[in-house]
Amino acid sequence: DVLPVDPMPEVAIAAFAIADLSKAGRASAAGPARLQVAESRKMPASVLSPQIKIAAAYTHAAFAKARAKAAGFHDVLFLDEQGQLTESSTQSFFLVCDGSLRCAPLDAVLAGVTRRLAVELARDEGIPVSEAPMPLALLDRAQEAFLTGTTSNVWPVSRVDGHELPAPIPGPITARLVARFAKLVADGDPVFSARWLQAI
Repeated sequence: DVLPVDPMPEVAIAAFAIADLSKAGRASAAGPARLQVAESRKMPASVLSPQIKIAAAYTHAAFAKARAKAAGFHDVLFLDEQGQLTESSTQSFFLVCDGSLRCAPLDAVLAGVTRRLAVELARDEGIPVSEAPMPLALLDRAQEAFLTGTTSNVWPVSRVDGHELPAPIPGPITARLVARFAKLVADGDPVFSARWLQAI
């Protein structure tokens, strides 16, 4: 029987210094990200909500990322059941099209903290943001792309499968968000640092 029957579950918490995580996986050290569109589709919300962070939800992503890395990519990019762009194995995905920031809606992707911060920073910078389905063909119109995540912050993307994003990398909007994010983390952003940083 695979059903859990223990009425007294145990919880273990592992704590890591952010510097240690950064040394192991700091995105900037790897250069711009190269993403491979996954052969398999993202697990639909009808099967498992994208807002549930459990180990089982990452197993599929881990195997897809391993295949992508073996093919020379940094990470994988998932399409949903309708063929819309969603997110990477553990990071949110953004496109810049005609000066506007595009990202998948929250019914399709994890409501990540760094994703929400990137959206808020963009809007504060006067950059229009659209949270709506993104067809794969939108890549043909994109001038920029980037990932966001806890250890990568804002990571410029240079390639998705065989599609090369236009130079320079990072593009101007991505560069603005990279700089704004760095300023916030250094406790130098008068608007966002006090609200987003917490002393521990």
